Amino acid sequence: MPGLGMEHCGGAFRMEKLKPLLIPGIFSLILLALALVTGLAQEPDGDETHFHIPAVEQYSQQFPNIDLQNYHSASGPVPYIWWTLLGKLVGTELSALRALTLCFGIAALFFFANLVRKENWRLQLVAVGGLAFQPYFLGRSLSLYTMIPALCLGIFSLWCFQAFQKEKRVLWLVTYVIAASLAVWSRQIYLSYVAGILAFVAVENIMNASALSLRQLAAKLLPLTIPGLALGVLFLIWGGTNPPGFRENASQGINILQLDFIPIFLGFWFVPVFFDHLDRFPKWLLALALVLSLHLLAMPLYVLDASGPSMAQGNIAGFIAKLFTVAQNKGVPILALKGGQMVLWTMGLCVLALLVQDFRKLTSLIAFAHFGIIGLVPQVWERFFLPLAPVLWLGFLPRMRRLWLYFLWMGAQALLALAYVLDKT
Repeated sequence: MPGLGMEHCGGAFRMEKLKPLLIPGIFSLILLALALVTGLAQEPDGDETHFHIPAVEQYSQQFPNIDLQNYHSASGPVPYIWWTLLGKLVGTELSALRALTLCFGIAALFFFANLVRKENWRLQLVAVGGLAFQPYFLGRSLSLYTMIPALCLGIFSLWCFQAFQKEKRVLWLVTYVIAASLAVWSRQIYLSYVAGILAFVAVENIMNASALSLRQLAAKLLPLTIPGLALGVLFLIWGGTNPPGFRENASQGINILQLDFIPIFLGFWFVPVFFDHLDRFPKWLLALALVLSLHLLAMPLYVLDASGPSMAQGNIAGFIAKLFTVAQNKGVPILALKGGQMVLWTMGLCVLALLVQDFRKLTSLIAFAHFGIIGLVPQVWERFFLPLAPVLWLGFLPRMRRLWLYFLWMGAQALLALAYVLDKT
């Protein structure tokens, strides 16, 4: 009503509704700017050439009678189906398909921002920035890779589960089941989200004084198992954990090197978490972690394999390995490189201790499930840890004290991510 200030209230209400969109909107603009600067029509890289482009071409030719079993890729079929369907509208040129991947990346940022919207804006900025400036997220959002559509679905499934926990509406449960099923049909590694959620509900019930009976708990868990069962159906179609055409040239089995890479990954990408809690770690934990890290002296150096990423057992590939490879090529002594990896391993083990301390939290349980599944993968590829980026930033938010550490790291991460993107163009 004029004269009563109601128009001001309406404007304030609209601004309040738009606030949650501001932070993901800023990072989305950065993504779009990078897409314009680097272009989306650059030459395809190895995985795009060998796996993703042929799979989309095959599905486009077969549509609508697509073959879920015989295609040469390690990923599930959902991203290829979406690229095929949307390609009918926007075209199947590589730049157009990459633009679709960029849309999934932007959607992932908005879904993740909704997961942390109740935090103050500084914490929101740290969390969303931690994901946006993860080099694999930034780089693969500009490429034709299945990891970004899968991540988008995985984050959306967490958002739906969070909404279901809060509102107890069946619609949220159904949406979660669909989103999580699509996520595991995109990349099998998102089974860790499903397993973590199942463990969370079970642990919460066990630790609750008014715990449900075993029968009631089973009824509560049953719908949450559907995404896992959906992945089981896909495994039956494939006759294994990957499509037959991919398994012919890929090694299988457990790789113990993965267990060593977990602390190195945590120590590098979550370095501000370590220094934020350095004064709270018991001295015995720091000493024990350092002593245990000495075993790396007898282990292979985590550098890129000369042949590049391959399906070979123990093949090492990733951003961290590349940094150590560059240092090695610059003449840094191997003992210094080993020492650097020992420091990362020590810091990472301390960060892992924080996850153990918070073992009842959903984010910690997803991380443990992810580590367990990663141990079954024969290749030591850092990209397999991308699903943990949003999960761990979400989990560490309540623990953050010295925010300047996280903003400093976000700036460093942005430079690393930019270098990674430019190296790919």
